[in-house]
Amino acid sequence: MNNCVLKKNCLSHIPFVCLAILCLCMGIATFTELYKGTDFALHYIYNSAWFFVLWFIAAITAVIYFVKAKMYKKLIVTGIHLSFILILAGAAITHITSKQGLLHLRNGEKSKVFITNEGAVEKMPFEVCLSKFQIDYYAGSDVAANYKSLLKITNDNGKMFVRTVSMNKILKESGFRLYQTSYDEDMKGTTLSVNYDPWGIPITYTGYFILFITSILWLFNKKGMMRKAMQNINIKYVIQFCLRVFKTHRRKTKYSYPGSGQMNSENC
Repeated sequence: MNNCVLKKNCLSHIPFVCLAILCLCMGIATFTELYKGTDFALHYIYNSAWFFVLWFIAAITAVIYFVKAKMYKKLIVTGIHLSFILILAGAAITHITSKQGLLHLRNGEKSKVFITNEGAVEKMPFEVCLSKFQIDYYAGSDVAANYKSLLKITNDNGKMFVRTVSMNKILKESGFRLYQTSYDEDMKGTTLSVNYDPWGIPITYTGYFILFITSILWLFNKKGMMRKAMQNINIKYVIQFCLRVFKTHRRKTKYSYPGSGQMNSENC
């Protein structure tokens, strides 16, 4: 009996320990990316075998504990665990099937390929042509507000359309995402980041959406933390406190205006 309880407790702790380690690693990866670059962080942390194994252990142990503890009988708990599974599955699919790289174009140049982080050449199902690159500045200054690449996209069917990629605008086409990354010093060329992940991103976003909904339901559940906290709050005292603060603020505001007006007159 004691061995069963001990095994169950150990099984319940493993996913949380793995998640704690993963959070620590991702925090380290964030700082590593600042000093060593994105490629370094991707190679040694995010895309490494040990990082993927750690995610796998956390997911498997969580599923086993979920089934053995019969937590599937609770809808909200089931939703939260399902969201974690989808997030992990989406991350795994992204790791296995996605393609990332860079596309460099000069004014008037066309291309249907991009270079991956590993140096391989990948083909896209559409052609990209740089019509113009421009920088928008804040009014009255030389500080850049936005970088824009005006592109002509021609798909395999011969259909052409114009799109703009900027710091705050992503181009989405045929499962590909193009991001504004950098530009040439003479401002006649642009560098775009290319990401192809048609399955991993939707699955991951679905997981986050389910996690958001179930978290809200959990907070406002009759037996949840939020409902218990609200029951312990005396509404009468809260209203009295708010009225007292409001009256104090009005009193201070009333006697501060004459002084403020005098100060403005002196300044003038």
